[in-house]
Amino acid sequence: MTSLTPTPDRDSGPGAAFDATAAAAVDVEVDVVVDVDGILETALTTAVYDVHGVTDVFAAGGSIAQLPQIVGAVFAHDLDRLNRVRVVSADDGTTVVTRIGVARSASTPEAAREVADALLAAVPEGDGATVSVQVSRIS
Repeated sequence: MTSLTPTPDRDSGPGAAFDATAAAAVDVEVDVVVDVDGILETALTTAVYDVHGVTDVFAAGGSIAQLPQIVGAVFAHDLDRLNRVRVVSADDGTTVVTRIGVARSASTPEAAREVADALLAAVPEGDGATVSVQVSRIS
């Protein structure tokens, strides 16, 4: 908690003066919540799009925990928020799941393997990551 020390001459009330020395020495703690999986999902989605032959990234399947994001994306008309790689971190490692579209002119198995390689290369080593790549469309 942050608190300032009033000067002895005016202890209270709206006009109370504060000791500048005490105010300068106050430590402020700020809790910052960072969505690490969300940041990683964005980076991994970009990595998937960089693979030769990949034309699309689709929503990787939903779960009840994703319901707020799904509803928010639908109401915001921003379905690109859903069409991304999904990362699920757990004590036993990280699971990375994606569904892709592949160009008809590309080798589908090769594109899927390159996507898996790109995802595994982007996940921190020693994380015990598992990658699942599903080809949902060839166009």
